[in-house]
Amino acid sequence: MSRSEALDILTRELPQAYAEKSLPVTVEGGEAGDEAGGVYEISLGEIGVRADAQQAAEAAWSAGRSGNFFTSGVAYAQGLLLGRTVVPELTFDKAAVEREVERIAAAADIPVTECSWRIDGEKLYVTKPKSGYLMDQGSLIEMVEAAVGEYDLSGVSVR
Repeated sequence: MSRSEALDILTRELPQAYAEKSLPVTVEGGEAGDEAGGVYEISLGEIGVRADAQQAAEAAWSAGRSGNFFTSGVAYAQGLLLGRTVVPELTFDKAAVEREVERIAAAADIPVTECSWRIDGEKLYVTKPKSGYLMDQGSLIEMVEAAVGEYDLSGVSVR
């Protein structure tokens, strides 16, 4: 396949390849218990993941075509027999990543319940304290950006 044929195919196919994928995010609730934790999804389409079709076509074309006769011949033969994976450079909307992390935090965070009491007539009402949970949004943003940049969709986990 020529460079232009590869570029045409990649330009046509890459947008759909990433739009339908998602990154699982596991939130570990810690002391707040299971109600604070959960598994959420960040859609790559929602965060505007885009692949550089030009770079991917060039990388695929260059595979096995550089170096000396021996090394390029071995690389070319390996590509024919075993195939070769070329991962395109990915870009994404950082503001959209922040919005998705805020969405997850809104669902996962649990406010602290302070101990309180009140008297109503001759009755005493006591509210027991309860631990809360506040997700580390900054860490999650960094992990999501790193995972998406490397196209590692195995998932990330945050406390």
